[in-house]
Amino acid sequence: MPRRKRMVTLTPEEIQNRINELDEQITALNVEIKGLKSEKKQQLKDLKVAQKRAAEEQEQKELKEVLELIKEKGLTAEQLKELIK
Repeated sequence: MPRRKRMVTLTPEEIQNRINELDEQITALNVEIKGLKSEKKQQLKDLKVAQKRAAEEQEQKELKEVLELIKEKGLTAEQLKELIK
């Protein structure tokens, strides 16, 4: 089977111009991708900080609840130690 010949209707200059435009678009998109990767990296850092802060806040809340229960029940430190054992 013979191969079909590719039909080209553009001039070499037009084709080269299109190639140059594509190269410019690729360069612009690569710059945008680099910026997005940088933003993602920063967001991941922010996420870790926010998760740590949320965990600390939850721990503080739980400690306050435990202290309120201890006060409510009138337990001493020694009584609490005995309950934990």
